[in-house]
Amino acid sequence: MARQQAFDTEIAARRLDGEIARAEADVAANAPADGEGLHHAMYGEVDPHTGRVLLEGRFDTLFDNFLKQAPPELRAGLASRKPALREAGSVRMAMQQNQRRAQYEQDRLSAAQAEELDIIANSDPDDHVAFDAARYAGLDLIGKMNLDPESRLQAEAAWRERAATARIEALIARDPQRALEMLGGAGVTRDDQPSSLSDRINRNMPAYGNYGGRGWTGGTWGGGFGVPPIDIQDGFYKQHDADYHDAKTPGDTILADRKLAASLKSYLDNEVYATDPALKTDEERRDASKYARLALRAFRIKIAGDVALHPLSAAEISGRDEAQRAYDDAQAAVGRARFESGMSFGNW
Repeated sequence: MARQQAFDTEIAARRLDGEIARAEADVAANAPADGEGLHHAMYGEVDPHTGRVLLEGRFDTLFDNFLKQAPPELRAGLASRKPALREAGSVRMAMQQNQRRAQYEQDRLSAAQAEELDIIANSDPDDHVAFDAARYAGLDLIGKMNLDPESRLQAEAAWRERAATARIEALIARDPQRALEMLGGAGVTRDDQPSSLSDRINRNMPAYGNYGGRGWTGGTWGGGFGVPPIDIQDGFYKQHDADYHDAKTPGDTILADRKLAASLKSYLDNEVYATDPALKTDEERRDASKYARLALRAFRIKIAGDVALHPLSAAEISGRDEAQRAYDDAQAAVGRARFESGMSFGNW
């Protein structure tokens, strides 16, 4: 009899767990965007010193009704589980509320920063007061977010970088030659001619894998395509090198850069580096994401400068055939290295 009662109690507890999970999902679905009140709506409030319930939540109503409907011989066993169920559920909902709030703050921050970046992009690049005001507005909002110290530093560094990039892009659109000088001087090519903006950007990029970096192909300077990429991101650079090899006009190189930038953005937005099987350690994944951000920033500036110097014609933009365009879209969505893993390079 004792075993039967224990078994029946466990079956009833499982049904109760299911009802609690459905109730939590319902509360979460109907909570406001910032998660306000999500925890209390489900689990109320308990005095941490005495354990006395100060405010009943949906959990209390659900549990009490379930207990009333249970067979009398099971009620004592189920009732004894209530404190543990409340404690575990309370933690779940508190974490969910905090996550909802964090996402809410991040969404609002992104929207506010987009507005500030738009202001920077449409302002005079020489208006230091306007730039500093826009940059400070973004930093001030980050300072009010509920972030741990490391995350705060990372968010502030990312915002400073985005603001600086927007300012450089605005300057490129207005005065490409001056922007070139700000990025490190005109530079000199092997034939003693001033290098292009593309050369200046690429020359400041360190190497990555077998194909990332100016002139770095096949794991060496000026190599070939026989060596496979080391990971998904390196596959982007391999395709980019091939696109450059086939490029015949400045428009072709701009389109190749835009293809690479789209892939890097998708790579970062979807955190592909976190699941890339070729990246074995946290340090490798951090380095991969850091390089991708650096590369994306550099190529965005490069694209803006090259478009200012060599505007794309409508014919160049629409000149790619449908097969190439479909391939580009697939590459941006899933990553070139993964996409080409089942076929030989060059046959795509």
